[in-house]
Amino acid sequence: LNLSNNAIGPGGAAALAVSKAIGHIRRLALAQNNLGRQGLQLLLPSAGLERLEALDVSSNGLGANGAMFLASSPVARRLRHLDLKDNQIEDAGLAGLLGSPQLTGLSSLGVAQNGITPSGVGLLDGAGLQVDSLDLADNELGDLGAARLASAIPQMRISNLNIRRAGISGDDVAAIVKGGRKSITVLDVSHNDLGAEGLQSLARATELDSVSQLSLDGTWSGPSGMKALVSSPFLVNLEKLSINSTAIGDHGVAELLTGTGLNSLQELHLQDNGIGAEGAAALAASPLAARLKSLDLSFNRLGDSGAEALARGPAWQQLQELKLRDNEISFGGASAILASPSLEMLQSIDISANPLRGQLDVHSLADDNIS
Repeated sequence: LNLSNNAIGPGGAAALAVSKAIGHIRRLALAQNNLGRQGLQLLLPSAGLERLEALDVSSNGLGANGAMFLASSPVARRLRHLDLKDNQIEDAGLAGLLGSPQLTGLSSLGVAQNGITPSGVGLLDGAGLQVDSLDLADNELGDLGAARLASAIPQMRISNLNIRRAGISGDDVAAIVKGGRKSITVLDVSHNDLGAEGLQSLARATELDSVSQLSLDGTWSGPSGMKALVSSPFLVNLEKLSINSTAIGDHGVAELLTGTGLNSLQELHLQDNGIGAEGAAALAASPLAARLKSLDLSFNRLGDSGAEALARGPAWQQLQELKLRDNEISFGGASAILASPSLEMLQSIDISANPLRGQLDVHSLADDNIS
C-alpha cells in the first residue's frame, strides 16, 4: 500500500491503525505525510500490522526519538526493509536502531539525509548489523566517516551500498571497496569529489571484480581518471555504469571507449555530459555498441547529426532501450532513428522534449512493439 505524500498526519495514522484493510499489508509506504513521532505512536502498536515486512516513513520529521520508538515497537521484529530517509534521526537515532534487539531481521536499511556524522558511522563497527543493502547517502561522512565505514563493512557483508554526496574522496571509496571483501555488487558514489588520483586508486582495487553496477554521476575526475577506471582489469563483471553529469563531452566518450575493462557492460548512462555528434558517432562505431542493451544519452546536444550517426551504427545487435530526451533532435533525426535497420531490436525509445517540427515518419513502428 502506497500512501506517500498525502499529508495524512497523526490523525490519518490513527485511522489507518484501526482499518481492517491493513491486516493484509506486507509493504507500506508513508513517505512525506507529516507523521512525526506521534503518528508512529498511533500506528505501529496496531495488531493489524502483523504481516508488515517493508516500511517507508521517509521525510516525516521523526527525529531521533521517533527512530528509537520504531526500533522498540512490535512491528520492528518483522521488518525486512526499512527506509527512514530525511528524518533527522542523527547519530542518536542511528544508535537506537543499531542497538535494538527487534531489528535483527533487516535486509535493507535506508538512513540517507539524516545528519549522521562520522561518530554515527563508527557505531556500525561491532553493532552486528547484517543487511544486504545500506543507504547512507547525503550524510556528511568525510574522510573520517569513510575510514570508519571501511572498518565496519567487512562485518556486515553488504552487497548494495549507497554513499552519494557523502563528502568522500576516491581513495576513501577504494578503501571501502577493499573493506567489502568482494561482497559489494552495487555501488553508488555519485556526487563525491573523487579526483583523478582517487579514481585511479579505485581502479586498482582487486575487489572491484564483484561490482556489477557502478554509479559515478557528478564525479568528473578528468580524462586520466576516467581512462584508468575503464581500463581496470578488475571490472570484469561490471554490467551497468552511470556517469551522468560529469561534463565528459566528446573527448570523454573517446576516453571511455578506449577502456579495456568493459567487456561485460550492458547498460550505460551518459546523461547531461555535453556530448555532440562526434561522441555519438564514436559510440556507434565502437565494439561496445554490440554489447549494450540499454543506452541513455538524454540531455546532451546530439542534434540531427548525432541521431543520424547513431542510426547508421552497424553494431547495435542487442540494444533494446534508447533514451535521447532533450537533444535538439528534429523530426529528421528522429525519423532516422525510427527507420534504422540496425536498431530493429529496440523495444523502447525516448525522444521526448525534442523540437520535432513536422510529420515524424512512424511507419517503422507499425508492426513493432516499440514504446
